[in-house]
Amino acid sequence: MRRGLVLGFLAAMAGPAWGEQAGFDVDYDALFAAHANRVQVPAPGVQHLELPGPVIITRRIIDGRVQYLASDMSGRGAVACAMSVMVDVLVLAGRCPDVLDRPAITRLEGMIHAYGLFMAQHTYPPVPAGQVAERLKAMVRGRDGATPAYDCPLPDAVDNQVVGMARAITSRQAVQRAQRRLAVPRLPVSSPCS
Repeated sequence: MRRGLVLGFLAAMAGPAWGEQAGFDVDYDALFAAHANRVQVPAPGVQHLELPGPVIITRRIIDGRVQYLASDMSGRGAVACAMSVMVDVLVLAGRCPDVLDRPAITRLEGMIHAYGLFMAQHTYPPVPAGQVAERLKAMVRGRDGATPAYDCPLPDAVDNQVVGMARAITSRQAVQRAQRRLAVPRLPVSSPCS
């Protein structure tokens, strides 16, 4: 199973909650209003806003409806995507206790907290740091509640890509990658999610 399929499995665990930032949502209307002097209009009904990172947000107005697409172009990965995958892994570990050991879960919880602080600081409008812990708990509870029942993967199977991915995401090297990923301040968006 390739990495994309594993991410697909993790995304399927979350169902409709995949990609939601649960308490760290970006108010794109307010963001465009606050940065009106930086908005470019390349075509009728299409507006672009480039923010530091860079993160590029496209606003399209189609049949009177406003649609947004935000892309992290930093090369460090979309923070909200990584957060979503980590929350999925935490839900998996909570339901399937043989998937991760206690040190891995502790690292995962630490990364989720660090990502939560980053997202709170860099979303628009920012979220007070004192609200991060409760919002993270709500995010995990919401994801767990929205995830349908599934059979736990066999943790010792040689070819078990889901377990391998969960363990890779919670490794010491992953913590170092997370520190590098969060070193560049930018709007926490979900795309690209790879």
